[in-house]
Amino acid sequence: MIKENDAARLHKLLLAIESERTHDELFYKSMQEKNTIKDKLNAGFLWYPVEIIRSSYTVGDYVEVELKRNKSGPENHRFTEGIAVSIFNIQTERTDIRVYGIIC
Repeated sequence: MIKENDAARLHKLLLAIESERTHDELFYKSMQEKNTIKDKLNAGFLWYPVEIIRSSYTVGDYVEVELKRNKSGPENHRFTEGIAVSIFNIQTERTDIRVYGIIC
């Protein structure tokens, strides 16, 4: 049984987590809009170019994509398991085609 103080504490934690998520989302969106590909690559927020090694459907019709990173970029990066990512093609004129997912 959850006590009233525990429920209030959990509610505050949920609000803090949502606030942090919103802040992170705004930060990454502004970075995406302002910075060049070279800036994002040097900051570790971008792998470019990459090669798609394999793609397939998994349980629940989720798409699994295996990428090969080009080693011309910096060795350090910010990609870790559980982080949200997007895959896009900069060679087409359509910038609205993006695939969003989670690193596993």
